[in-house]
Amino acid sequence: MALKPATGSQATVKVYADDGWPRTIPNGFGRGIVYMGRQAVDDGFYPPRIAAHELGHILGLPDNRNGRCDYLMSGHSSPTSCQSTTPHSTEAAQVRRNAGGGAPATLTRHRVYADCFRF
Repeated sequence: MALKPATGSQATVKVYADDGWPRTIPNGFGRGIVYMGRQAVDDGFYPPRIAAHELGHILGLPDNRNGRCDYLMSGHSSPTSCQSTTPHSTEAAQVRRNAGGGAPATLTRHRVYADCFRF
């Protein structure tokens, strides 16, 4: 499946590129804004994984900084060599639950997920 540009208010997910860190501003299940920050790419993280991770936030998944490459939501805690873009089975199951029951109550337009902080 390829992403297609939408016009006006048709887009439920808007994706922008900027020079900051990747981050997501969800606005309910399946809606929100993703910023593909170039700083994570400059640090060596795999752009398709960054995109998949940020879209995971749009689908109601929180960060899981366990350092494991097989968990999409481990984000910057996994090594830069990680190129997996497939969610772990537990993450996929959570998205299915979120889709069936709506967005978790913690997802509001005011919550921002910012990833790949520099230490």
